[in-house]
Amino acid sequence: MGDTLTEGQKLEKGGSLTSNNGAYTLTLQDDGNLVLYARDKAVWSTETNGQDVVRAEVQTDGNFVLYTPEKPVWHTDTKGKKDVKLVLQDDRNLVLYAKDGPAWSSKTDTTEPPPPAPAAAEPEVAPAAVEEPAPAVAARSCRSSRTTPGR
Repeated sequence: MGDTLTEGQKLEKGGSLTSNNGAYTLTLQDDGNLVLYARDKAVWSTETNGQDVVRAEVQTDGNFVLYTPEKPVWHTDTKGKKDVKLVLQDDRNLVLYAKDGPAWSSKTDTTEPPPPAPAAAEPEVAPAAVEEPAPAVAARSCRSSRTTPGR
């Protein structure tokens, strides 16, 4: 889904945004919590775990809201803002931008370099095949036991 949600777009359970540099992820977890991760470390959340959140939506009224099947349970309190979009930035900050500038943020920006990507697992190397010399074959003489008639 990229790093941005625009008006009318939503995250469903298990959905996520990833910063362009790949270091940060915003995930709507199955437990209902919307969590910002730096690789595998949680750095911010809506603290809505256990509330049966089913979607997180950037609304056309300017608000970013988390909903259960029945009601809203968390929002950015930005109703009335125009042309909003939610962006997970490369500096780790989650920002709801409006036409007139930033309307809300998670205040998680950092000047630290992003955490390194996990090291790729080393491929398992099979031992090199050892070529063994073929056993020597005793030379046999091939004599014909065939006789030519009349000789």
